[in-house]
Amino acid sequence: MESFITEIQFWTGIILLIRNYNAVNKKIFACVVHKVLKVHKGIAHILNTCDSQSYCDQLFEISKIKNTSVSEKSEADLIHVLRSVVENKNLEEECEGFLIFYKFLTKKLQKNIEAVGKIDFLNKSYTCQFMLCDDLDDFAVQFVDNHLTVVILTQRDVGDKSKRWSDFILQPKLLKWSTCASLENLYSVDEEICTKSLQLVDLEEYNELYKLLKSKYAEKLLNIWSNAKESTDPLKFIYEDLAIAAYLICLWHRVGSPIGFADLGCGNGLLVHLLSEEGFNGYGYDVRRRKIWDYYTHSTSLIEQTIEPLTFKLPEDVDWVIGIRCVTF
Repeated sequence: MESFITEIQFWTGIILLIRNYNAVNKKIFACVVHKVLKVHKGIAHILNTCDSQSYCDQLFEISKIKNTSVSEKSEADLIHVLRSVVENKNLEEECEGFLIFYKFLTKKLQKNIEAVGKIDFLNKSYTCQFMLCDDLDDFAVQFVDNHLTVVILTQRDVGDKSKRWSDFILQPKLLKWSTCASLENLYSVDEEICTKSLQLVDLEEYNELYKLLKSKYAEKLLNIWSNAKESTDPLKFIYEDLAIAAYLICLWHRVGSPIGFADLGCGNGLLVHLLSEEGFNGYGYDVRRRKIWDYYTHSTSLIEQTIEPLTFKLPEDVDWVIGIRCVTF
């Protein structure tokens, strides 16, 4: 796939790739930036392989390279410099590029994956290499003669799978980002990051807890769904409520656990069941009883009741209200 782009468009696509690798690889839930190094000079001497055990080892190796000057920066500093490049502004100080030390949070793999990204302004390229990982492909994205090219760097027998990923997923997505995103989009992405609900919890903690809850409850709940002869889609509701439960538990770890919670409009009651099984005291209310309620443990408190705003009273021990499926007028 070929498409004529400008250098400004190229770096626009790279900004979005840095934050959204999970959009081009379904194995990844999210990527967390652990450290950013600004390379003032000597980027050509920076190691191009990731044979080290961790990014800490990489930092040590980089510190020994001669004729190289680096300084630690924040992710915000990195995005600021990239935007300056996109806006065609002169950089405030000498900068040949950046090194980005990531942790990629996996959806199903047992371990998360560390990686190093290298932004090279001199060679107009971005490289991403994974540490001791056979599940993801190292790659480089380059701006050459007004075209965006992708090169797979992984040196192993991967057959056509890597090429298909490069040709039909990574490159088309980058071209779309490069040609369709505007400066306004880039700024709104940054502003929204502060208000997204997932930013209220630690992403790594959330992802690990979600995987734990899946392994703990998913199979049991599928059996309950079958025995109760529920007509709703178990895959949709089970994994959705497992994710919500993981989120709430992580949030409560941060802000303090509730004395008691009430889920208004609890539907099948699964969220109440999961939270109760994890040791949280609470109640679920719905206007109609569901068959599946009879299959939960006795610790799951589900109440068939119409909620009249003027007369309804919560139990005295409730200090947290959940209204995910509650409709108000």
